[in-house]
Amino acid sequence: MMEAPPDSELSSRTWLVSHGACVQLAVLFLLSLGRSDPYVVAPLVVLYAVRERDRKAMLLYLLLTAGGVFVDVLAILFGATAHTGVVLGQLLAKAAMLYPAIQCHDALPQRLPAHLAPSQLQASLAGVVHQVLRDELGRMGSKPAAAPAPAPRPAAAGGAEDWDQV
Repeated sequence: MMEAPPDSELSSRTWLVSHGACVQLAVLFLLSLGRSDPYVVAPLVVLYAVRERDRKAMLLYLLLTAGGVFVDVLAILFGATAHTGVVLGQLLAKAAMLYPAIQCHDALPQRLPAHLAPSQLQASLAGVVHQVLRDELGRMGSKPAAAPAPAPRPAAAGGAEDWDQV
């Protein structure tokens, strides 16, 4: 699944949220056979939020969940009698992920790292490559390189003494 690095304090929360979102997505796909629900995209949003550590995307997921719960409650109150079991299943799938998502939202960083323009990224990368190559060439130039021994020549075919004669 999509977890944070093991050294992160987010690892247990993101593990729970990402695995729960996959289960929630599967349950919602199955339940959408009985009643269409646009909420199916919300688990995809939370998977993105966990993967990219995007606090705003996690907030979007929480808002989608709150809206989905509101729509489900309205459906139960105002006549979804034929699909009450399906609506309750969707409501439980949403409620089960709410608390872990809030915990994960609170642990996500406030800001994302600044984005670099492509030209800045290229210049920065070129500078690092030049520095590493310069250091390596300087290290290689400081110690004498041993000349490699010439490889033995294989015997020529047909009794010739040299390959040029073949």
